[in-house]
Amino acid sequence: MDDHIKGSKKGSEVIKELKADPDTEELPSVLTSTASDIAKTAAECKADDFIEKPFDLDHMVDVVKRNS
Repeated sequence: MDDHIKGSKKGSEVIKELKADPDTEELPSVLTSTASDIAKTAAECKADDFIEKPFDLDHMVDVVKRNS
């Protein structure tokens, strides 16, 4: 799970790199953000799922279970 906008590298960039590497491409990835276009961004970076912030704990647990 990675936040779309944090620090010096966007979470979507990290996920793109993971998905481009044969050794890590199968790792489940979930992008989180407050951005209104998070679904589009998640699809573009090939994230397995996304969570819009703010979110409740039950929803996060459901998304993690669905993707693990």
